[in-house]
Amino acid sequence: MTTRNILAGICNIFLAGPVNGRYLLVDTGNKGRSHLLFNKLKKWKIDPQQISHILITHAHHDHIGNLAAFREATGAIVIVHEKEAPVLRKGIITIPEGYSGIGKIVSSLGKTF
Repeated sequence: MTTRNILAGICNIFLAGPVNGRYLLVDTGNKGRSHLLFNKLKKWKIDPQQISHILITHAHHDHIGNLAAFREATGAIVIVHEKEAPVLRKGIITIPEGYSGIGKIVSSLGKTF
């Protein structure tokens, strides 16, 4: 089994496998960057349907932005912590509060869109 890394915005996407011909996708990156993974899959000769599970580490915008696109293309089972599940079910994109001055500004700007 191997783990492959794809930078998709400010979040890394990881693809682990194959195990019995199936793969695990960890996180989905920033919205609008699904093409990065699909291009890599094509290059690696992996059919998106081989992704059987998608693990979401947490429901921040940079980790779930392409979840709907990947879920539709793969039919994969989504795995997420029970406390994050309601956020995904409601379709809420979470942008965390910033800690530094710049982080707080970026966070507040992100919440206005």
